[in-house]
Amino acid sequence: MGFSIEMSNQALKMSRDLEEATNLLLSDPESVERAVKVSQNSKLGKSEVDPKAPTIMADRIDELFSSPEKALTSDHTKIEISSKYGFLVMVTTYLRFRMPNLNNFCVICDQPHVFAHGNMLKPAVCARELCCFAFQQLGVGSDAADDIATAAEVVDLLVCFATIAAASPRNTMIFEPYPTIFDPKDPKKTIFHPNSKDFIQLSAVLSKFPSVEKMSQAKDFADMKKQMDKAHEHAYSLLQWIITSNRSHLVKMNSNNLIKGMQTTHQYLLLSAAPEKEAKFRQMKEKHGSIFAFHGSPIENWHAILRTGLKNASGTKLQINGAAYGSGIYLSPAAATSFGYCRMQGSVASSHSANRFLDTKNIHCIAICEVIDKDIRKNSNIWVQPDPEFVVTRFFFVFTGMDTSKAQAFNTENTACRNEILAALKSH
Repeated sequence: MGFSIEMSNQALKMSRDLEEATNLLLSDPESVERAVKVSQNSKLGKSEVDPKAPTIMADRIDELFSSPEKALTSDHTKIEISSKYGFLVMVTTYLRFRMPNLNNFCVICDQPHVFAHGNMLKPAVCARELCCFAFQQLGVGSDAADDIATAAEVVDLLVCFATIAAASPRNTMIFEPYPTIFDPKDPKKTIFHPNSKDFIQLSAVLSKFPSVEKMSQAKDFADMKKQMDKAHEHAYSLLQWIITSNRSHLVKMNSNNLIKGMQTTHQYLLLSAAPEKEAKFRQMKEKHGSIFAFHGSPIENWHAILRTGLKNASGTKLQINGAAYGSGIYLSPAAATSFGYCRMQGSVASSHSANRFLDTKNIHCIAICEVIDKDIRKNSNIWVQPDPEFVVTRFFFVFTGMDTSKAQAFNTENTACRNEILAALKSH
């Protein structure tokens, strides 16, 4: 069954959104047809009015096309489409402006994330209990087994970050977001919930995880879940949450395209900016240019950074190093300076002994960021960018030993070092 352009346009005028317009066309096409006739008569100068034809006046004529981003991000704006635009044009326009923002909404309920702290790259399930239940109990979402099979080293790193953050004396501040996990035996009961954080129990479950290496050797999903359930009844659900709550794109770099000056084989592409933020960043980059700089942070902080992004912690409870140079994100062109902010982290006691990162004696983590060259306060090797929107992560490095002296010589202001970074970016 097809509808004319006139009827499609009229249905949109009579409705609040696309779904309502479609339902109106399917359920009551006669009222839409009557409204079309009334509209045509008014254009011919006739005064006939059909009281049965409902109408909704637009706040601004053609707002969808004159200012589509504003129109489409408003839940209550009534849009009237001019007859010169067809139904398919409206759908295309909607998709054009909706797709770059999908990551800001829950993949299940399509509502804005209740724990959102800025735009992140990967879509995720929100913290609402119904969505968490659907994700965990009904299997809506990605499979942890697939992630372990294709990116075991990254999963190993994520488990390491979660374990250390949960065991930290600052866990109540830095373990963000906190999981919502239901009891598989009693779906009405939550084992973990943000309103009643229990880090002792959380650490206990994490300590029972089999090594990622062992998990990756499982024959299939059922075999891996059996391993996890044997270790602890809530282990698989927690592992699934750790993997899927990571909203950054963290991928092991090809060995042929490593930044050799960083002197570690554990190098990752780290992208966290959502398409919308990345597009704005590129616009500012064209206008002001960009530079590269390091950001160092204790390993316990990276669990949250991968999920909520780099934030200006100056003057907040998250601040641990002071803010002698003002408020903003602290960076440095010198790796040696940023390593000073990392604070070495010893291993956390666990029942497994084959996790590459978790059982390493000492571990450092450091990131290379691209920064808009505007309003940066530079004081020798300490730089402060006051606007978090002007900082995006590009690379992430993990050092599993005590000696980082060779990497500390790397400086992003050095032409050769900058060329290495640009070559790595181009190759990925």
